[in-house]
Amino acid sequence: MKTILTLFLAICSIVPLAAQEHHPPKPPRPEEQGPRRKQGNEMLLERLQLTTAQREQLKKEQEQALEKVLTADQKKKLSQLRQQQQQRKEEEQLRQRQQLKDRLAISEEQAAKLQDLQKNFMESMKKNRDQLDQTIAQQRERARSLMETHQESLKKILNAEQLQKFKDMMRNKMRQGMEKWREHRDGMRQRPAAPPNAPDARNSDAL
Repeated sequence: MKTILTLFLAICSIVPLAAQEHHPPKPPRPEEQGPRRKQGNEMLLERLQLTTAQREQLKKEQEQALEKVLTADQKKKLSQLRQQQQQRKEEEQLRQRQQLKDRLAISEEQAAKLQDLQKNFMESMKKNRDQLDQTIAQQRERARSLMETHQESLKKILNAEQLQKFKDMMRNKMRQGMEKWREHRDGMRQRPAAPPNAPDARNSDAL
């Protein structure tokens, strides 16, 4: 069973890359539209609530499984796809950094430091949420401590005016994300239920 799960997740990690090759990547969405949708295998890992050690072990087993089942040509193709994915990731980071420079009127050095700070903060918050041995109260206290430390770190990078612009930008981003979530929720509620025994639209061509 463990081997089957490993192979399944390994294959899932390849499918998005292969799909990107056949379909030109869409322009990156602006930050205001919320976080990009998570891949199915990432959602699966979150539902399983794996620890960091388990994730690392699973990643190692995925690589070992791929080494066994892929041909030499397939391994070469996988390497190319991963390089393309890394390149797109770097281009997205450059776009986000430029956006910070333009909106906050900051230097390249400030933007790079701010980008790294935000990345580390989000990773720390996620790690805190994944700590299953903590109580809810402990998680909240840890999150509060991380936020306070984050605020102090921001003050070392941005001046008062820049910091206020950054806070306003993050508030707008959060507000728009909530509005989009409410629209999606309301749309799901208003969707009419399918009548009993109704033919599936996907099979209508067969009728």
